[in-house]
Amino acid sequence: MNKAVVFFFVVGLMVSVAQGACHLAGWDHPTHSKLSASPLQVPDDCSSETLRNFATDCGLQEHYKGNHFIVSNANSPFGVVSMIPEHIKDYGTCERIVQELNERCTYDF
Repeated sequence: MNKAVVFFFVVGLMVSVAQGACHLAGWDHPTHSKLSASPLQVPDDCSSETLRNFATDCGLQEHYKGNHFIVSNANSPFGVVSMIPEHIKDYGTCERIVQELNERCTYDF
């Protein structure tokens, strides 16, 4: 019985440490203050400006490079969240960007 108790204690401790490390590194979900009011919808929100405003309201950073706006999270180990073209011409491109931003910026609590 003592081995089982020690095992579960160690596992619980490891999970707590991992969650704390993710929080300190900024890899956790954004706080409620960063969440956008409602998720993006395709095709209504398929303008480059709307997508970029949604991303910056979510707490992401954007910078312009070659005909695209690169949306990134400075605290993420992976950095780039999405690349938004200056002019979105393709439905599939818009759908992909909306999915990426909605996954990053909206959650069901």
